[in-house]
Amino acid sequence: MIKLFRNNQPLNLIIILVVAFILRGSVFIRVKPDVLWLAAPLANDLNNLLRYYPLADSFYKVASFVLILLNGIYLNFILSKHNFFARNSYMPALMYLVVNSLYPTMLGYSSQLFASFFIIIAIDKLFSMYDNENAVTKIIDAGIFCGIASLFSFDALTFFPFIIYSISAIRPFSIRETLLSFFGLVLPFYLLAVVYLLKGDINTVKNGFALREQVSQINSIAFNYEIMLPIIIALPLMILAGFTYQGDISRNNVKTRKIQNVILFMLPFCVAAALFAKPGFEYSLPYYAIPCSIILSYWFQLEKRKGELFKELSFAALCILIIALQIIIK
Repeated sequence: MIKLFRNNQPLNLIIILVVAFILRGSVFIRVKPDVLWLAAPLANDLNNLLRYYPLADSFYKVASFVLILLNGIYLNFILSKHNFFARNSYMPALMYLVVNSLYPTMLGYSSQLFASFFIIIAIDKLFSMYDNENAVTKIIDAGIFCGIASLFSFDALTFFPFIIYSISAIRPFSIRETLLSFFGLVLPFYLLAVVYLLKGDINTVKNGFALREQVSQINSIAFNYEIMLPIIIALPLMILAGFTYQGDISRNNVKTRKIQNVILFMLPFCVAAALFAKPGFEYSLPYYAIPCSIILSYWFQLEKRKGELFKELSFAALCILIIALQIIIK
């Protein structure tokens, strides 16, 4: 089946939609409503807007399903636009869907899903800097979208150092450009503070949107089968794909090499986000899915006769794991 996604035929989008229903469709038949963790202001405001509507729970379920597809397809589009792969395909969209479905708790809505959408936009802006001599607007935009992501989920703030690193990795380091990206990060917070002040909600602004309380609480990992089983199965595959990905960096052109290094360096910042993700570290999965889906796609894209069966079995094992966990964990 994995061979089908090594091209960019439009039919693959329909197949991805079918796979999404198979892997994530159980969210629509859940009796128990999803637990919403509300802390960042835009997540709070969205919930306040919808909580009085009787179909709010259905909205969150549909939104989570659509966001996963939208994020995956958009990430796929970015990689194709920047000629990341030798041959365009829908493999990144498929891998993003699979990685994001590893934990049953992530089948429903989370503010990190919204935040990851804006992180993906910021990544697009960062990649676009390479082809622009005057990249000021791209740098500011990357900071702005990171700021918007943080207003949905504060753990997204951990990606601002990643943006600084990416700017210096793609372009020569400049303090001016670093300050511009910081200006972009702060701008959404400033504008939202103005809106809150105009509404008369001074206390929320004085309290810094409760940012200090949230970032001061570091997560611990619960060592149970629900948490560890996806890691035990997916991590060896990720390591194998990572070695292949790292080994091929030197063979590509300069732009692709720089983008590959940026993607690889995103992983430590995903770990940092996991430490602060609320209500638990598994809610950082939408962030992990960005670099992990790209690295896995790179491995699955390679056509080698000896490894084809192993790749098919690996993909099947991941899908079976996802469905089995949904059946076991009520």
